[in-house]
Amino acid sequence: MVKILDLSYGMEQGFNQAITLAKDALKNVRLVQEQEMIRKFMDHINKDTNLIIYGVNETMKKLEELAIETLIVYENLEY
Repeated sequence: MVKILDLSYGMEQGFNQAITLAKDALKNVRLVQEQEMIRKFMDHINKDTNLIIYGVNETMKKLEELAIETLIVYENLEY
């Protein structure tokens, strides 16, 4: 299936706009899934929901409690 998009921008900004506009067609693409995860993360931070934790010790404690729904880890984390 080919989807034609009308973009207002070029270069990286246009690429990001294309991804946003084609979100439904790309819903199974990893980049879109990761963007949605980061959007939810930022929403929790902005709304101060207290559902976000930082740091290795805090994270390990919540993992042991089985209290983590989504875990975002730096790809090159040395632990």
